[in-house]
Amino acid sequence: MNENEPIIFVCTTRKKSFVDWSEASDRFQVLYTTIPDVVLASVRRTNGPGAQEINAVIFDQSVSARTFLEFLSEIACEFRGDVLLVNGEGEGILSTVSVKDGRHIYRLDREDLPFYASARFGIETAITAPAHVQFQYAQSA
Repeated sequence: MNENEPIIFVCTTRKKSFVDWSEASDRFQVLYTTIPDVVLASVRRTNGPGAQEINAVIFDQSVSARTFLEFLSEIACEFRGDVLLVNGEGEGILSTVSVKDGRHIYRLDREDLPFYASARFGIETAITAPAHVQFQYAQSA
């Protein structure tokens, strides 16, 4: 893993996922954590000098919709990465940034999640049943 690769934070409290995020293209560094506050602290630090780019934050069955919205309200306006909430049915809510219009929120159906993972992160395996993931925990800030 190269320290200059953009980070994908995956926050999960379960050992099963609808997408194996660790299969992301080699140009991404995937870090797993079970603590949403670690992710928020890291996103807040993305504006500092020498900070590593965070490309996406994925809450994979780990927080409620309310916590997801609270997280979105607390991140810096300068954060340009995706924020994805995946629920227990494999559906999601994606918050992404457009060049002109700022942050947008989209609903993802179960069929959309593998497409997003493939198109955005190069994950070629479309998983319909939950898969076991290997955890690589991020250090707390």
